[in-house]
Amino acid sequence: MSEYSSIIYDKADNIATITLSRPDQFNALSPALFKELEAALDQADADNEVRVVLITGKGNYFCTGLDPKESTESSTASPFEPSWTDQGTGIFNKLENLEKPVIAAINGPALGVGFELCLACDLRVASETADLGFPEIELAAMPGAGGTQRLPRLAGIAKAKEMIYFGKTVKSKEAYNFGLVNMVAPPERLMDAAREMAKELASKSPVALKMVKQAINLGMDAHLSTGLELEKRLSKLLSCTDDAEEALRASAEKRKPNFTGT
Repeated sequence: MSEYSSIIYDKADNIATITLSRPDQFNALSPALFKELEAALDQADADNEVRVVLITGKGNYFCTGLDPKESTESSTASPFEPSWTDQGTGIFNKLENLEKPVIAAINGPALGVGFELCLACDLRVASETADLGFPEIELAAMPGAGGTQRLPRLAGIAKAKEMIYFGKTVKSKEAYNFGLVNMVAPPERLMDAAREMAKELASKSPVALKMVKQAINLGMDAHLSTGLELEKRLSKLLSCTDDAEEALRASAEKRKPNFTGT
C-alpha cells in the first residue's frame, strides 16, 4: 500500500515515521487505520534502508483507543468486540516482533488500545503532556490487545494491577519514574528527542540490534536457563557477521564503522 488516508508514512535518515492521522477523532483506531498501520509496518520491515521505526500521533493526542463510532461487521458495534481486539493483538504482536527497533513518540494522551500500541514498542519517549492508562474498567471491560500481559512485564505486577483495576491514568513523568517511559520531553522538543534517539539507533549494526531484540523478547517468555542458551547461540551467530568484522576493522583504523546489516 503506497498511499494512506489514516496515517502518514515518511522515510528519512534510515528512519520510517508512521503518524496516526485522525486528529479530529483524537487518532482513535478504526478498522481502516488498523489496516493501514499493519501495511506501514510491513512496508518498513521490507525496506532495507529503514533501520528504525518511529510511531507518533498527529495533533495533541497520540491515540485515545478504539473509535466507538466505527464498527466491524458485528451487530453490536462495540469497541470491545473480539474482532477489534483480535485485530489489535495481531498487529501489536507483529509490531513487537518487528526485527527493527520501534520507538513510540507519545505526543499526548495514549489510552486503551492506544496505550497498548505504546507497550508493544521497544522504547517510549513521552511528552510532558501525555497521560497513559486503561480506562476500560469504567465500562465493565478490560484491555484486550495485550495490555494485561505487557504492562506487568514493563511496570511490575503491582503497578499494572493498580492502573488496570482503578482505570488510573498516569502522567508521563510518573511513568518515567517507574520505568515505563524511557524519556520525557517538553511538547515542543518531543519529536526532536525521539528522532535523536532513532538516529543514534540507526547508526548501530542492524543485525546486532535484531539479535539483541530477539534475545530479550524471547528470553522474557522463557526459563532463565533457556534464555541464557538463546543468548549464547545468538552471540556466536553475531560474531560471524560482516558487521562484527567491520566493527573490529573500524576500531583498529580509528574510524566510525559502516554497518550493512549482514
